[in-house]
Amino acid sequence: MVVQQAAADNSACTQNELTVAGSTTVYPVAVEWAYGYKTNCTESNVTVAWELGGSSVGAKRVCGDPSYAPAQIGTMSRTFNPREAALQSDGYTYNCLIGDTTRSVAQFVAFYDAVVLIVDSNDTSVTSCIEKLGCLTSDQIRWMYSNYTEAELIATGWNASSLSNSDGSDATHLWSELNATCPAIEIAIAGTDTVGRLSGEAEFFLKSYIPKYPVEPLRSSYVSIIDHDAINLHVLETKGAIAFNSYHAAQAGTPKTMFVPIKSPSGTCVTATKETVQSLTYLPLGRQTFMSVLTSDCTALLDGLSYIKYAYSPNGQEDIADTYGIPLTATDLASGAMKIETLRAGCARLF
Repeated sequence: MVVQQAAADNSACTQNELTVAGSTTVYPVAVEWAYGYKTNCTESNVTVAWELGGSSVGAKRVCGDPSYAPAQIGTMSRTFNPREAALQSDGYTYNCLIGDTTRSVAQFVAFYDAVVLIVDSNDTSVTSCIEKLGCLTSDQIRWMYSNYTEAELIATGWNASSLSNSDGSDATHLWSELNATCPAIEIAIAGTDTVGRLSGEAEFFLKSYIPKYPVEPLRSSYVSIIDHDAINLHVLETKGAIAFNSYHAAQAGTPKTMFVPIKSPSGTCVTATKETVQSLTYLPLGRQTFMSVLTSDCTALLDGLSYIKYAYSPNGQEDIADTYGIPLTATDLASGAMKIETLRAGCARLF
């Protein structure tokens, strides 16, 4: 799917075609930014492309991989990996190691994103269980969602002590297996779409807790739901349910649904809030997303920076809150503004 928009005859607006492509997570916000950009810039084309390959394709397109049409901005729900690009000493520019290796890019934080686990707030047997536990550990979440037997889990590094009251049966996954005070009802698991290509949320969740997926599959009882709002409803209608959803969509379900605290790598229990996600303490399910603008071509760079400048404006930040994700912090915005001016000045010296 491609959305095309036009921008205005204005010195701050691109007079050339600008292509933004990559992450499916960033896509809905990037589209809103394109609409907002059009408000002031009505004569230039901005194309926002939805890519099946997600972040990897975003990296390839901005780095000029010949298998893909080039893009001036690649969107990603992660940073570049060492095979794709080499980080430079300034901490935000990269030299491409794939595609056209003469290309360089500058990476900007787009917005904050998180995946959350939710349960029915009115299902007191489940909420009391979670309160007793304090939070869910990585091993507990893996056991809930994985189709592996306990023997297979143990053989692949799982900590069996995460179940303090295991019934010894691989046929059941009861809340009471987590703790004897919890209800002896089946844990009904659900989440975002895993049919065909994984949704961005499902990919992130599984990478965090079942990194060998699909070799280690999900339980056959897993309910895959495309519509984010329907996930909230499913939790309310299903006894003993727990589901993962995007932070933005799950927020719309509160207070009828409750965010489940998770144990972070530091060993502390943390609940998803705007503050914990922005501080990157809501781990492993919180993250930053990125826009990488081509810098080795000054025309492309200046065009890309005009779009990013809108994204960093108050209206651009409102677009995030209204669409998907969590806006940037004041520190992020100040840092981004400095990068924009530094990059613009570098191009100005060439003319």
